[in-house]
Amino acid sequence: MFKKVMTSIALIAASQSIFAESEFSPLTQFIEQTKRVSGLESGTAIAIVRDGKIIYQKNFGYSNIANKKLVTKDTAFYVASTTKPFYSMSTLIDINNKGLMADDNLATLFPKGTFKHLSDEILNQVTVKDLLVHGSGIESQELGWAVAYTGIHDLDSRKKILSETTKSLGEGKYGTFDYSNFGYNLLSVWYDDNHELSWQESIKNNVYSPLGMTRTTSIMSEAKGSGWDVASPYSFVNENKNEALYLEKVDTTMHSAGGMVTSATDMAQMVLAQLGQGKINGKQVLPASVVRQSQTQQIKGQGKFDEFVRDGYAWGWFTGDYKGQRMLHHLGGFAGTHALVSFMPEKNIGVVILNNEGYLSRRMTGVASSIAYGILLGDSNVEKEAEEGLKQIESFVEKFPKMLAGHTHKLNARPWKLSNPKSDYTGTYQHSLLGNIEVELDESGVFNYSWGQLKSKATAFTKQDSMRVELIMFSGYPVQFNLADRLVSSLTYDGNTFIKIK
Repeated sequence: MFKKVMTSIALIAASQSIFAESEFSPLTQFIEQTKRVSGLESGTAIAIVRDGKIIYQKNFGYSNIANKKLVTKDTAFYVASTTKPFYSMSTLIDINNKGLMADDNLATLFPKGTFKHLSDEILNQVTVKDLLVHGSGIESQELGWAVAYTGIHDLDSRKKILSETTKSLGEGKYGTFDYSNFGYNLLSVWYDDNHELSWQESIKNNVYSPLGMTRTTSIMSEAKGSGWDVASPYSFVNENKNEALYLEKVDTTMHSAGGMVTSATDMAQMVLAQLGQGKINGKQVLPASVVRQSQTQQIKGQGKFDEFVRDGYAWGWFTGDYKGQRMLHHLGGFAGTHALVSFMPEKNIGVVILNNEGYLSRRMTGVASSIAYGILLGDSNVEKEAEEGLKQIESFVEKFPKMLAGHTHKLNARPWKLSNPKSDYTGTYQHSLLGNIEVELDESGVFNYSWGQLKSKATAFTKQDSMRVELIMFSGYPVQFNLADRLVSSLTYDGNTFIKIK
């Protein structure tokens, strides 16, 4: 009898799996065809949730193209800003456990005199909630450079950066939605300075472990040291789109606003818990009241990102209307990654899409999400939508080489506007808070920049004694050199001046 029961269960599970495969065939075909027409071999992992279960899970492409390592259900992707719902959830659990309060303000959290450029009014006004819902009205871009890009920091330097560079965005900005990593990164500095456990260990204890996320961490060395398959980063914009990018996340660039590697299987556990009021498979793994709170809009903010209409922000979730339904979601993007986690509470459905490519995958994910939700909501036009989406991808892929060649020609055609010989601009440039930028000339006369984890070649720019670099990959920005008595004395990048020391 036992064997018959187990056989029946296995047959039912198999039939459900086959049904899901058939039901979502337009989605499967769209992803497969996109990979084919683009020639992009990077990976994509999808998990779709309905009524408390993962009903569709499919993996495409490679986590490592050179090694022909196929993406599996356990492949861990860097997911950038989709870390925010998890950090917010961890903070809400701390609040629930009386570790802090949502209305604790900066004056309460930090010793007097911590912020040199903030008034007492601001310190008494800005709360934990304001920081996590992007309504604080304060910012430090310098902290972002340190924790998200260069990796040049420790706790003491982060505290010093906060003290010396945090400023008000201006009158009337408090309470106005202004998306940024800053609030999350500020809170992680407070957390690390006031607890024995790091914020990474706390988020694991509060969220990852209760959700059963066995392929998720905020410590990159932990993932790689454990032998996980961590997806390498790729970009369609790269000269060789199937060659891994040099810029990979390390422990010091895994920050609280964008510091998580996870699998689609694990990410789906958060969706299941959100839809189940903290329950997974009938077990209460997160407090129901905290889950409900996390989904409640805290600030209004009209906008649109690709196909995702937004009307505000909850605790780590964008809120908005999608296909006529209320949806909570978050996207994550960085060089070599694009991620989506989303769900519709009233419909008990959700979609997770992870990619280890960040440019074409953004377009692909937008269409794939629409197809997936269309199927879940019973839209009869999904096949047509998939067909139209593929045509758009094909058109973009066809036009892109010409667009890229024109852009490259424009950059290379710029004349150099340097007052001195090129060798005068090489050297080490130091910033007391942000570390050193090294500028070198290679044998072919090309300038090479390095700043912590960041590297870039330079091309000419339009202003005298300036160059264009891509320290943020695929995003150009000028470096302005400053001369004193006809000698190169410093450079300025993103408003920060680095003094030449050798």
